[in-house]
Amino acid sequence: MKLESLKFRNIRAYGNNIQELKFSDEGSLNIIVGSNGFGKCVSPVTEIEIEIMDPMVAAAFIEFQERRRS
Repeated sequence: MKLESLKFRNIRAYGNNIQELKFSDEGSLNIIVGSNGFGKCVSPVTEIEIEIMDPMVAAAFIEFQERRRS
């Protein structure tokens, strides 16, 4: 799966404003850096909404999640 962008809001100082990280084209490397405690990871109770455009990828992702739960 290739991530094209990541949108988020309500994380630390960003408040309710939607922020978007757009990832570069194929062949490049994206690194997210920051000091400890500044949001590179999320807590286990964080709600994450994922939108997958390709129906086959979406079905495979749902199947993967269901296997992890059992």
